[in-house]
Amino acid sequence: MAGGILYNLINIIYPAQCLVCKNPVAPQVIVCQDCLKQIEKNLPPFCPRCGRNFKNNKCLHCGSLNFYFNRAWSACSYTRTSRELIHLFKYQGKVKIKKILTEILVNFIRNFHLPMNKIEVITPIPLYRTRLREREFNQAELLSASVAKEFKIRHSSQNLIRRLNNTAQAKLNADLRFKNIQGAFVIKNRDEFHQKNVLLIDDVLTTGATCSEAAGVLKEAGAKDVFVLTFAS
Repeated sequence: MAGGILYNLINIIYPAQCLVCKNPVAPQVIVCQDCLKQIEKNLPPFCPRCGRNFKNNKCLHCGSLNFYFNRAWSACSYTRTSRELIHLFKYQGKVKIKKILTEILVNFIRNFHLPMNKIEVITPIPLYRTRLREREFNQAELLSASVAKEFKIRHSSQNLIRRLNNTAQAKLNADLRFKNIQGAFVIKNRDEFHQKNVLLIDDVLTTGATCSEAAGVLKEAGAKDVFVLTFAS
């Protein structure tokens, strides 16, 4: 009884708000339905390389870029609401947003029949150790662990390592991103990926430079096919 009264009192003094628009919401609601509806879902036809929607059989995003991964998919377009969710999750420590992002990823996988039956290992794009200490978690690892659990696929979180503390990719143009990320990753135990089909998971695909570099390292370790899944692109 006392606990219920205290809970109600807290909700009166500090009413629940949508993390995105700050409008009042019911207790336990993280993001309101209006904001969720504003997330622009990625729809087919998908570019067979970068996974973005393309028209007239032409991708306006990846162009002539060469990637080490076999193909990529993204559940959403990187527009205002999806960008806000990622920033809250990634930079402001709103870890509970993971539930929403994971649900969208899982629905995307199921709705568009991604070949999860062929995936043998799921691994996240890693953070450099100092950045991980600052942020206290790797957003890609939280998402990859949730997807791996949902589809009962082996999750590898400590084998693909980021060994270089490169300039943040977000600060660079497309050409510099590919140069900046070279040599950033290393694998501790090659056997875990040898002759395996691997799914790399990250929050955002921009130029594809980071995921491509990681995929190249995985293939050097003997991985067969490397696919990429991100929340947004």
